[in-house]
Amino acid sequence: MTDTAGFLREEAEHAEANKDAPERAGTVATRPGGARARVYSIRLTEAEVAALEVVAEREGVPASTLARTWIVERLSTDGDVDDVHVIADALATFSQRLAAL
Repeated sequence: MTDTAGFLREEAEHAEANKDAPERAGTVATRPGGARARVYSIRLTEAEVAALEVVAEREGVPASTLARTWIVERLSTDGDVDDVHVIADALATFSQRLAAL
C-alpha cells in the first residue's frame, strides 16, 4: 500500500467512525454546492453489491470505505495523484451514492 492510500484509508475510517463529531473551529464546508465535488454514479448488480458488502464486513469497514479505498489505491498506482483532498471529496460523494444502493 502506498503512503497516499494508507493516509486516505485512515482518514476514511476515522470519518466513518466519527460521523456525528462537531466541526472544528475554522472548518470550511466545501459541499453541498461546492465547486470541488463531482458525483460519479455507478451501477452495480445485486451480486456485486453483495460481494462488496461481504469483503467489507470481513475487513471490518463499511462498504463505502472499502470502495473508496480500492479506487484511491488504483489511482495512486496508475498515475500521478496531485491533490489527495480533491480525490477524497469525490470519493466521499461516491461513498454516499454507494451506500444508497
